[in-house]
Amino acid sequence: MPIWTDWGLENSGLSVHSTGTSLLTILGSHLGCVAVAELPAPSRGEYAYAGNEVRSDCVWFDKETRNPLMIAEFERYSGSAADKMKLEGKMQNLLMAQHRWGDESRQLVLAYWTIGLVSVPDHSSLREIVANGFTGLERNRIFGSIARVRFFQFVLGFSGENKRLLLETIVERAA
Repeated sequence: MPIWTDWGLENSGLSVHSTGTSLLTILGSHLGCVAVAELPAPSRGEYAYAGNEVRSDCVWFDKETRNPLMIAEFERYSGSAADKMKLEGKMQNLLMAQHRWGDESRQLVLAYWTIGLVSVPDHSSLREIVANGFTGLERNRIFGSIARVRFFQFVLGFSGENKRLLLETIVERAA
């Protein structure tokens, strides 16, 4: 994606978020999946009550079974307390989306972008949200899952004089 690797992006609005979700969607298509960005999970089954809309940044579907293979969220992370809470909310969203898709997806991805290398979030506590579940805003219990959780850090840096953000590397992070 030359817009991210050569041209650079302005650090404003949702430009990085849109580019990140586009990259995840393009990658899913390239790998032979049906990949969709910004897709609401169906409001059905036991978790239909768990919020009005549960939207995922990217979902990859198997062409044969039509089941989701991977559900992903993409979020900014600076190391602040507010950003840590955002990532927790994203993990909760991933778990609710997985339940709404009928627990078919066994792969949940939290991708977060940083400017430079910052201290990484506590991946263990984020994994616990999926493993143990949580209590929703309406005091409803969202049960945990055995889904595999993967973390990817998109490290961005500034280009020369124009101070646009360039993707430097993507690092898979362990717990």
